[in-house]
Amino acid sequence: MSLFHELIPISVSTAALFTVLATTAIWSKDRKEYYGLTELNVNIRFRDYWPLLKNNRPLQMLVISASSDKLANQTMQQHPVMVMLFGIMLGDYALSGTFSLITIIPSIVVTIIGVGYARRKGLKKALVGASWIGVLSFGLLSVFLLNVDTTVVSLDNIGFITVVFLVLYSIGRGIITLTPSIVIPMIPDVSDYETYSSGRYIPGMISTLFSFVDKLVSSLAPALVGFLVALIGYKDEFPQIEDTLTTALLVMTLIVAFGIPIAGWLISIIAMKFYELDAKNMEGIQIAIAKTKEKAKDPDNQS
Repeated sequence: MSLFHELIPISVSTAALFTVLATTAIWSKDRKEYYGLTELNVNIRFRDYWPLLKNNRPLQMLVISASSDKLANQTMQQHPVMVMLFGIMLGDYALSGTFSLITIIPSIVVTIIGVGYARRKGLKKALVGASWIGVLSFGLLSVFLLNVDTTVVSLDNIGFITVVFLVLYSIGRGIITLTPSIVIPMIPDVSDYETYSSGRYIPGMISTLFSFVDKLVSSLAPALVGFLVALIGYKDEFPQIEDTLTTALLVMTLIVAFGIPIAGWLISIIAMKFYELDAKNMEGIQIAIAKTKEKAKDPDNQS
């Protein structure tokens, strides 16, 4: 039996286990009274998606922010990018796997700190702050790599260059993990805003729109990488580990590995400038929705 066929039962069993755990976790809350303003549910059609996106400014900005972050994340994790960064620029492709393991713990720490900050200061402020940290870390890392011998980075003989690379790289990778964790809880805020502004309760419609954008952006990452490396002459194949590090390849490696994430974070920061659902505004929206919900339960009480 092949390894693929051996892994199928394990994968299915794991998926079933986590499905049971998830169902158990939400069991007590999976009741109609917790669904929100079910009285305001409306029948929707496919053609309703465009007016929704057109008229809901917070939704527009959140889609832009989430899309740019997703594209940056997916682009950086493409195999050719790892080959270019670790295999050619650093000269040791094996470091990609080792560094991925090393950055797991910093990523978890960054996520815990970021989520805690979001609870205290609000999701919008946390997303903007995290994005700036990401820009700073990868920006400094790009400048640093342009001014040092990149082949010195090694875990066999850890020196100053390796430490700086590992710290800045870990911070950036942590932010890439954190920002989607912040964006996802912002989707209910956008749904609440839609209920507040239009009187329609359509969380499923908004979630579907985000899911569609997520799948669309994920499919664009390989094409973007292919287009960019084609600009420096790789039209028939991606860069290979044995390729010589030319100036063009060095610059393109920095662009696809760090420049695109930086651009994604900057786009997210700009989008948040026009995203009005900060902690203060959401408090007012929640109060208004709560009053609407009480009136829906007791139509005779209009006070």
